[in-house]
Amino acid sequence: MQKRMGKKEDNKGKERITITIDDNLLAWLDRKVVDKIFANRSHGFEYIIKRKIEEEKAEEKKAGEGQ
Repeated sequence: MQKRMGKKEDNKGKERITITIDDNLLAWLDRKVVDKIFANRSHGFEYIIKRKIEEEKAEEKKAGEGQ
């Protein structure tokens, strides 16, 4: 995996990035921030990505148990 050359934050090894996202997806995320589901957009992205990673690990474990 290549090292990303971005601007490091003094925020526990977090890195600031720029993304392009569909308007509808961003509107959904912003509603979740307004509804206090997520503290901010970054929190929402991190939460969703972490959940996806957990989901993939569970699927890999389940597939491994079936062998």
